[in-house]
Amino acid sequence: MRRRLAISVPGGNRRSWDADALPDIVRDYALETLADPDAVLVLDETGFLKQGKASCGVGRQYTGSAGKITNCQIGVFASYVSRHGHAFIDRALYLPKAWTDDRDRLAAAHVPQSVRFATKPALARTMIERAIAQNVPFCLGWQPTAFMAWETSRWRSNAQPKAMCWV
Repeated sequence: MRRRLAISVPGGNRRSWDADALPDIVRDYALETLADPDAVLVLDETGFLKQGKASCGVGRQYTGSAGKITNCQIGVFASYVSRHGHAFIDRALYLPKAWTDDRDRLAAAHVPQSVRFATKPALARTMIERAIAQNVPFCLGWQPTAFMAWETSRWRSNAQPKAMCWV
């Protein structure tokens, strides 16, 4: 794995590398040993408690980690789980509207100009679509969290049944 990361680092310089390339490398590495047609793609959100307001995406929002509204960042994650083991294969940082509406704040945090507000379910849906596009063999498992509840039934009705099964 370390060799693969070094190859992906431009010029072999550890200080300058593409963080967006890492999930592809991890996914490919994980699938070499974990791939299984009965595997499950599990999506969930996780909160990271924070002090202050400088960390990208930080704000007062609900997180199950604390069980209340508090200052935190929220990440949405996709885990690949099979009978052979499990690994995180995708991730996205949720940016609240207070962040995406403040272009100066986004620029100061080095967020690409193309980034716009997306709900947590929309971030999860993008991960599912990316996994399907990359031919990741899986069934889709829903972690029962409030952030997914309202969109689950709508998304299921638009999903291609041959592409996944539901757990």
